[in-house]
Amino acid sequence: MNVNIKVMSSISNILSCFYRKRFLFITIAIITFLGNIDLWCNTSLLTVLKWALIAFFPCFLFFFFIISRFYLLRYIGYFLCIIQIVLSIINFFSYETWGFGFNERIFIILIETNSREISEFFISFPQLLFNFIILPTHLILWILLLILFIIIKYISFNVYRIFLSAISLLSIIITIVHISTSDIGKRDVCMIIKSALWLNHSTEMRKMLVEDMNNYINNNPIEQQHISLKDSINNIVLVIGESSARHHWQLYGYPLNTTPKLNSIRDSIFIFNNVLPPYSTTAESLQCILTTKTTISKKPWYYYVDIVSLSKKAGYKVSWYSNQEKVSQFGSSTGTIANNADIVHYEDSVNNQTIIGKRAYDAVLLKKLGKALNNNCSKPQLIILHTMGSHAEYSNRYPIEYKKFTKDNINNIRLSDNEKDIVAHYDNTIYYTDRILYDVIDSLSKSPAKNIMIYFSDHSEDVYDTGNVYLHAYKGKNIVKVPMIIWFSNSYISSHSQIVSNMNRCKDMAISTENIIHTIMNFMGISCEAYNSQLDFLSEDYNCQTRYFEGKPFNE
Repeated sequence: MNVNIKVMSSISNILSCFYRKRFLFITIAIITFLGNIDLWCNTSLLTVLKWALIAFFPCFLFFFFIISRFYLLRYIGYFLCIIQIVLSIINFFSYETWGFGFNERIFIILIETNSREISEFFISFPQLLFNFIILPTHLILWILLLILFIIIKYISFNVYRIFLSAISLLSIIITIVHISTSDIGKRDVCMIIKSALWLNHSTEMRKMLVEDMNNYINNNPIEQQHISLKDSINNIVLVIGESSARHHWQLYGYPLNTTPKLNSIRDSIFIFNNVLPPYSTTAESLQCILTTKTTISKKPWYYYVDIVSLSKKAGYKVSWYSNQEKVSQFGSSTGTIANNADIVHYEDSVNNQTIIGKRAYDAVLLKKLGKALNNNCSKPQLIILHTMGSHAEYSNRYPIEYKKFTKDNINNIRLSDNEKDIVAHYDNTIYYTDRILYDVIDSLSKSPAKNIMIYFSDHSEDVYDTGNVYLHAYKGKNIVKVPMIIWFSNSYISSHSQIVSNMNRCKDMAISTENIIHTIMNFMGISCEAYNSQLDFLSEDYNCQTRYFEGKPFNE
């Protein structure tokens, strides 16, 4: 009898402690639940309730530490709760901002992203966070939470005791069932454990990245290809843009005159209206763009033929000129592919710039292009220009003389003056890109040779188009699409009339840049086993019924 009384007394004391700290407890439980948004969002109500109970479980355990009589355990409890809150907020912010939570993709992107880009992200992070907080949907959420806390303030101990007991019991049962029936990778019962597992996994991925580089160098799949060159051209210039949004180009209907130079020659360029990138990030997109790998390929990128090695083996001289930083701390697939070119030049490493966000403007690549075109090369040439384009911070991407637009030109009443200023800076980057592309075409047109210029962006950008944030575009069917233009010299048009004729029927086709390598092979006259006519939009066999974005089928 005395034992039963002591047990009941202990339970009553525990419940009393939980009641006294109910505001803190409910806050942590709610934040933890919201932090798992990537697991329960866009699912059934039953799944949402399941994850709500699973999210409750670690909070319940942590609070036993907090209400302990031992100070050390209390400090451990508070520490675990703080870590849980921080990680949950990061996960919630990441999912709402970029479309994916705290998972493998974040670590891959961080590993393949150079330090300069990470620094620039932290410069823009305060603005991103503020805009994130004041999103209308989030403001409604904050109001609902405030109402909930007001209700909690006046709830009686007996009601709270029954509620807490029932929820705790259900949480324990659901969590045990979930752990026992789920795969190891899906046992996300605690953000701390989940993050620790991914952090450990990131160490493995860094090792894998080094192995990827070695596998590519030692076992380049190009060696297995039988390549023939049926009709080479003199110069093909591939300009890879950065974070350029099609819907901010006047060439595609934007109200501001962001592309005056290209507009003036629009009759001599082919403008593609329905082009989709494979991903919303540079590292992932370029793995597909530069190789025959696709978003649904099962093997790593180094199992697939890349454009640099392919062109070299076909007899082309390949030059890679980049205005982006060389590689990340751990290397990158793009850098590894680029290093196989005959000439590799990174403007940033030459200038050794140390000011965060400051880089040479993309016009420096024009000088390199001019030298390449005037070197009297006996071989046909593939010249790749990797620009900084419209990468944030936007105000650092163009010279002062190209500051054509200001906040007064942005007629979006939904935006604040500061947000309009950011949009104006972004539009100025497009205005500057317009001049860069015009100058590339002008340089090529002065030569009587058979020349081609291809331009597209690695991914799009959402500049307050779908909400209160500016970031790499991952939502909005038209927002995620990228600009793509192709130009031919008169000499090429004369000798390849059939290809030029086919271009007119391709301008409105559904195209994915992850398959562009097959069309480039066609332009360059390269024949090999890796070529797939069904992925070449110039081919009669072209079949792109399903395009993929972020690894999922893209529905128009």
